[in-house]
Amino acid sequence: MPPFRRAGNAGSSNTAASLGVTQTVTYKGIPVGLEYRAVKTLRLTVYPDCRVLAVIPRHTPPEAVYAFIEAKLPWIEKHLALYRERARKKPLGANRFVDGEIYYVWGVPFRLEVRERRGHPRIE
Repeated sequence: MPPFRRAGNAGSSNTAASLGVTQTVTYKGIPVGLEYRAVKTLRLTVYPDCRVLAVIPRHTPPEAVYAFIEAKLPWIEKHLALYRERARKKPLGANRFVDGEIYYVWGVPFRLEVRERRGHPRIE
């Protein structure tokens, strides 16, 4: 038995696989959403809100999924730590739009420079 714990399941695994229903397993305290789709390869995504989603080809055996997640665990933990650190440094709603604030655009940090002028507002 793999070291995973199911956090939620919408029916049997065959039903979940055929319908593309997402289920959640927990590995070392990290909840990982499993979504079965018509794809060719396993894909793992860590979102900025610290959700982890594994997109899995239909008919993939559970052992292969567990091995994939376990192999990618250091990568998952690294990205979760990165997103948690960003959230700690700048909580949502703390934006004041003043000179010097850092904003992330596609994961790249940019320093805000405010210039007041007449006319329509714009971002460069």
